[in-house]
Amino acid sequence: TIRDGLQNRYGVTIDDRSREWHLSGIEEYVRASDSLPLSEETEEVLSYVDKRLEERRLAKKSRDFDVADSIRDELYDSYFIVIDDRTKEWSVEDHGQSSSSSDESPQESKVDNATDNIDEALDEALDDIFGELDADNEQSDMDDQDNAEEEEEEEEEEEVEDSTESPESLEKLTVPELKEKLREVGLPVSGRKAELIERLTTAASS
Repeated sequence: TIRDGLQNRYGVTIDDRSREWHLSGIEEYVRASDSLPLSEETEEVLSYVDKRLEERRLAKKSRDFDVADSIRDELYDSYFIVIDDRTKEWSVEDHGQSSSSSDESPQESKVDNATDNIDEALDEALDDIFGELDADNEQSDMDDQDNAEEEEEEEEEEEVEDSTESPESLEKLTVPELKEKLREVGLPVSGRKAELIERLTTAASS
């Protein structure tokens, strides 16, 4: 399946509930190999960045997305750090301290193109998977509705059958039960069992 292919080829795990994907087996954020240097590349700054990234990871794990987003925004505003939650990597965005993109080497260009192709393939595959999930859920809802309508029709048919007593079913009742039915429809209750049954069947057919 598409899901297995993504897992085997790219190590991608899909969360159907949140409609997100991530790389399996990676917990901590790491610095991307092609990241630009920080404006202040000191041990103190790097330690602080690692600390905030770990706090963000824990916040996302506990589904505290407001805290996670605020940490992301803080790191960008302070250090121009961009976080990729899919690959668990962080990098410093070009904000004028590096050379222009025209200086990019052919090898770097090939890597970027390959990454873009992988992202496109993943997005298309995920769209297919989520499309299938939506179709399955829609079909399931339709099946549930059909089943509910069938059950309702069966109950109505049973009620109709119960309201129409046949001579055979009346024959199985005792005399007191037959008299009770006659009282319910306002008919005389005197006579033998056969007469009571005939009185009920006549009233039902009229």
